[in-house]
Order: sequence, then structure tokens, then C-alpha cells
Amino acid sequence: MGLGMKMGDVLLYQNELGDTLKLKLIAGTKPSVFQGYIIIANNHFLKNYPSSSGSNIFLVGGAAENETAIGEELQLVFRDYGWEMESAAKRLVEFYSVTNTYLSIFLALGALGLILGTVGLAVILARTILERRREIALMQAIGFTKKSVFKLLINEYSLLLLSGVLIGFITAVVATLPAFLSTNTDASFSTVAIVVTLILVNGVVWITGLSWFSLQKKSLINDLKTE
Repeated sequence: MGLGMKMGDVLLYQNELGDTLKLKLIAGTKPSVFQGYIIIANNHFLKNYPSSSGSNIFLVGGAAENETAIGEELQLVFRDYGWEMESAAKRLVEFYSVTNTYLSIFLALGALGLILGTVGLAVILARTILERRREIALMQAIGFTKKSVFKLLINEYSLLLLSGVLIGFITAVVATLPAFLSTNTDASFSTVAIVVTLILVNGVVWITGLSWFSLQKKSLINDLKTE
């Protein structure tokens, strides 16, 4: 619960008469417009706060397409009472504004990580292929065609790419699963799918490009001389 308490705990309040009011928590609500409120029976509330003039919060139901018309009508009827109307969806978004801000920050950091990862992937692949130039030259010398070597490199590095993305995806889902299960967050599986797709496409492009480029060198066979 948002209060940091559990069912069965007791809240202590001071009522209008100066007496200590003990409220036992017997249930909680899922994320809703009642967040931040203690719900008690009306007769108990009036007993402890007799000067209360009545309700000052109302829940209004209606079709979504009639929301504007309902709001205008109620505003007209209750204009002398300082009427303010707010949609339930907007109120829930305000409750989760801090959470959504953190998610936006992490998304921005993720985008930055994707950019840095792109550069890092290119550097690592280039260095790895450079270190394997003698191995590649040896395979060509014993009869491997450029096409077969190219496929071998693609398969090896693609397997590493898929393994890394899969491990990262699983850990990320476990860490952010509560946010995805909440109906009041901006997080969506489509965003994750787009990011994962970009990572895979980026990796495949670098793997394909660097592997192809490494096999275009005319001096590969000459690398055997230094073996």
C-alpha cells in the first residue's frame, strides 16, 4: 500500500472533537481515483466530523463520447459552488506522473545505450575479424570459398548477437514487468519490440557489412606468410 502499511494495521487520526480515531485497514483498492484517500462509512465520518456540510467529491459516470457535454452541463448547474471536473484517466495519469517520468528517463538512457552499443559492436566486430584474418586466410587456402567463409562468420556472430539480446530481453522484462502490468503507465510492449528490433537490425547490418568487407581484401592469402 502507498502508506507503507499492510492489512490489519491501525491508523490514528484526531477527529473534530479532539478524540483519537482508530482506523483499521481491512482492504485496499487497485490503482484508482481513490488513491491517497481513506474510505470509511458515511455515518462514521459524520459522527467524527459533524460540522461537515456534505460531500465535496462526486463520481460521475457516462459514455466517453459524451464526456464534454456532461462536463459542460455540470459546470453550468454547479458554477456557483466552485465546481471543478476532471476525467478519471487524467487523474490516474497525474498519480503516475513520477513513475512515467522515471520510465521516460530510462527510455532515453536506453536510446543512448543503443547508440553507444552500436559503436561498441562495430569496434569489437572489426577487431575480432582482424584477429581472425589468418584463420580466414587458412580456410581459403584449403579450399573454402568466400561465400562459405562469409556464411560461417554470419552464423557465428549472429548466434552471439541473438544470445546477448535474449539474455538482455529476459532480464529487462523481469525488472519492468510490474510497470507493464499496470494499466496506468506509458510503458508498452510495442516500445520494447521496436527497441529490440532496432538492436537486432543494427547488429545484423554490422555483422554482414564487416564480414563482407573483410573478405574483399586481396591480401588475405598473404596473411599466411606471417602464420
